Amino acid sequence: LGSLEQHLNTNSSAGECGYVDVDCLYACGKRVQRCNLEEHQCPMRPFTCQYCSFEATYQEVTEKHFPVCEKYPVLCPNECGEKEMERQNLQQHLEQTCPLEVIECEFSYAGCGVKLQRHLISAHMKEGM
Repeated sequence: LGSLEQHLNTNSSAGECGYVDVDCLYACGKRVQRCNLEEHQCPMRPFTCQYCSFEATYQEVTEKHFPVCEKYPVLCPNECGEKEMERQNLQQHLEQTCPLEVIECEFSYAGCGVKLQRHLISAHMKEGM
């Protein structure tokens, strides 16, 4: 009888029976068959952001950290074709190099109200001369 109790023990780390339901190792509240513990994709499992090494639970990293991670890869919202860049570099891309970003004419200070995509500004400047 003692070995049957050990075999059926529902403590997740103790016991031998793979088919008995045990509590998740990370206290997410789910009960899983012991044989499926390794496959259980617990949202509370430890997880590290692959972009900046921030550590927390899987759920926290993917739901709260990824949307603000400065090193997370993003695409240009203007769909200019620039390859993915770190979120921290997006603002600089938009302000300085994105060919599809709408910018004011260099002579806006002198009353020119033209706003064009960056790649069209040089043609506008040639027209005005």
